[in-house]
Amino acid sequence: MKRTRWNIASILLVAVLGLSATSIISGYQGPGIGEYVNVAPLKDGVWQTPPGHYGLMASYANSYFSKAPSNGNYIVTWSFVQPNWQDYFIVDVRPSGFCTSHIIGSINIPFAELAEPYNLEKLPTNQPILVVCGSGILASQAGSVLGLMGYQVRILTTKLVDVPNQYKESCTPL
Repeated sequence: MKRTRWNIASILLVAVLGLSATSIISGYQGPGIGEYVNVAPLKDGVWQTPPGHYGLMASYANSYFSKAPSNGNYIVTWSFVQPNWQDYFIVDVRPSGFCTSHIIGSINIPFAELAEPYNLEKLPTNQPILVVCGSGILASQAGSVLGLMGYQVRILTTKLVDVPNQYKESCTPL
C-alpha cells in the first residue's frame, strides 16, 4: 500500500513538473512581453515589425546590426578615432579609475548606471558617442546596448593605457 501511494505521488509530481516545464518551454509570456519575439519573419523576408516597445527595439536592433561599418559592429581603434576624436561625445564607463586618467573631455557614467534615465538624458542624439573603458570589454557591452537603443555609437577597443598621453587628463575625485 505504501509503495502504491509513493508511486502515485511520484507520478503526480512528475506531471506537475512536466506541465510547469511545458509552460516555460512553450514561451508563456505575460501581457506585452515577447510581442516581438513571438513573431517570426516570413521566408521571403517581408514582415511587419509589431507596434510597441519591442517593435521599436527590433527596428533599432535591425538598424544597428545591418548598418555596421565594414570594420565591425561599430568597433573602432584609437588610430581610427584620433584624427577626429573631438567630434565624439566620449563616455567612460569604468566604475573606478576615471580620475586617475581619462580621455580629455570625456564624462564618466559607470557601466552599472548607464541605462538610468538621468544618465541617458546626458547622451546626445545628434552626435556620435564613443564608449570607452580600460580594456574595451565593458565599452563593448555598453555600446551595444546604447546602439540597440538608437544612439550613434562607436566602441573603443584600444586599451586606455595605449591612448597617447597628450589625449588624456586626470582630475581630482569629488
